Amino acid sequence: MPEGSEPVADHEILYRRIPATGGFYDPHVDPNPSPLAFRPTQLDTTGLSLSRAKYKTLEQAGQGREGKQYFVAVLRAGDLRRLAWRSFPGRSTMILATAKSRS
Repeated sequence: MPEGSEPVADHEILYRRIPATGGFYDPHVDPNPSPLAFRPTQLDTTGLSLSRAKYKTLEQAGQGREGKQYFVAVLRAGDLRRLAWRSFPGRSTMILATAKSRS
């Protein structure tokens, strides 16, 4: 089995990069990011991209386009599953889609 294609365990830590602009997260207003930070963008055609902590550091997960700044949400796979999200493993990132969007 290629590295990164194994199933994602409930205890596994996942990272979601959130742009510092756009109002998705303001720690001075609310300690939780907006639900819009977890909405797929126009580029996310098959679900939501996340990084797997076992393959990327927090710093690597936070790297994005040059000149842009990001926050990183730290999530547990099991918590997302309890919210009816399904995971589809990939090499160092994974796709996350709602159960409804993949049924």
